[in-house]
Amino acid sequence: MSRKRCRCAGHWRQRLTGWSVSQRKRAVVGGVEVPSRYSELYCRSCRSRWRTAAGYVQSLPDVVKRSVKPKPMSDRLILRLIRLGRIKVEFATGRVFRQQRLHNRWREDWRELTPRADRNRNPANGSPYYFVIVIHKHRRKEIVVSKLVWMAYHNQLVPAGHDIDHKNRDKTNNSISNLRLLRSEINRNNYYEGQVPF
Repeated sequence: MSRKRCRCAGHWRQRLTGWSVSQRKRAVVGGVEVPSRYSELYCRSCRSRWRTAAGYVQSLPDVVKRSVKPKPMSDRLILRLIRLGRIKVEFATGRVFRQQRLHNRWREDWRELTPRADRNRNPANGSPYYFVIVIHKHRRKEIVVSKLVWMAYHNQLVPAGHDIDHKNRDKTNNSISNLRLLRSEINRNNYYEGQVPF
């Protein structure tokens, strides 16, 4: 941002509609805010900033600072990254790799995503589901490793009302041979009763 006056075309009275006040009769000196007779103005069009003690400052609105939250990452976007080859999975071991990105360019080196245990997701028996954190364009998603492996192998999203079940009940074994798709109610009954439905 420049410290010059507004560079937009037209008379300054016409440009007033795009101006707002970022600091009203305040100044920052040595990191400390002190009173001043000058106000700092901001042009929303050309993004210029300047200080003035003019009387028209009274009629200008204050700058509204909005915190922009990044959109949450969806499973659909993760599946798209898998299809583009940006996420790879070793199906025999259940290890997940992410292609590195530097300065908006994809590099040829890969990094293994570290599986983390989350005991809050399954507190009844203390046996955690493992998840990895996928970050893409300032979006972040924690996804269960078994779900990610199943999505990569079958190249589709997990259908609504279904869960990924571990056949041998070992949640650290995320190989594709140990995973199966079950309806959610059968998977819950399987968990609580200790019976295998088929």
